Amino acid sequence: MDTRLFAIQSVSDIAQEYQNTPIQTLIEYHNFAKEFDDYTAAKLLIGTCMDNRISLRFPDNFSFVIRSGGASMKHHEFHISYALAVANIGHIALITHTKCGMVAVPDQQDSFVSGLVRTAGWQKVVAEQYYASAVVDNAISHEIDFTLHQTRHLRGKFPEITIAPLLYDVDDHLLYGICE
Repeated sequence: MDTRLFAIQSVSDIAQEYQNTPIQTLIEYHNFAKEFDDYTAAKLLIGTCMDNRISLRFPDNFSFVIRSGGASMKHHEFHISYALAVANIGHIALITHTKCGMVAVPDQQDSFVSGLVRTAGWQKVVAEQYYASAVVDNAISHEIDFTLHQTRHLRGKFPEITIAPLLYDVDDHLLYGICE
């Protein structure tokens, strides 16, 4: 496992800046099976990947969730702004995951194009053009690097918001901290 990751096996493993925040509460719900509290309003915004292997454990009404390939929030800054401004959210958990398919996108042109032709009825040339125009804006180079880059970008845009970069391991289904 990447040396920038650290296991969160107890509350004391949670980075100091996230203790006593909704980020700590999310980790307690997910990693430690904390009993659910009741919520009438969201306390947190989670940005994570659309991957079907990610199954976060938290109660209803606890969090807004934005799911996007590679956990990219690039095209969701208005949605984030809305949650912060209108719902008064002060904390964001950016959650990447292991074995993310968006890292491999640059190597999947043939399967991408043939899949669109086969399943969506696209013409091959249209699928090739679409892939060529979209791959650069949507592929990510490395899960952790990309999440750290996004964290810095969003902190610059929203300096008063607490933003935690985390990683979901698709093998053990636990959240890990990412050293900055």
